[in-house]
Amino acid sequence: GQSDVLVRLRTAEDKPQATRQFWLWVALDNLKLASLNAVACAVELQRLRPKGKVQ
Repeated sequence: GQSDVLVRLRTAEDKPQATRQFWLWVALDNLKLASLNAVACAVELQRLRPKGKVQ
């Protein structure tokens, strides 16, 4: 898998008066992103786990 995230940003051409609207295209390795997210969730759950006895 690639370690890069490719992003393309373009203003909305069909509405030239609306300067706050834009198109955003993102390409990435979805398996790598999902696995990194799973690891981050596991680390956070481990941090939140009670350290002592649960009543």
